[in-house]
Amino acid sequence: MKKSINRRNGRRKPTIALVTKALNQAAQDAVEAHRRADQPLAVWQHGQTVLVSPESVEPADQVPKPRRGKST
Repeated sequence: MKKSINRRNGRRKPTIALVTKALNQAAQDAVEAHRRADQPLAVWQHGQTVLVSPESVEPADQVPKPRRGKST
């Protein structure tokens, strides 16, 4: 996968894959921190925020990956 270079400052722009990987890692770190502190996580479910136990969150390797489809 190629990274494009910003013409203004010569820096490489992050690709969608790199940004997605970083966000997934941050989410895993947050769940682990809540698990260690024995604190609930605030998540969005069915149009509202709810508190859930960190043990009830599936590990990232078991979460199905989103499908990329046509946008309408």
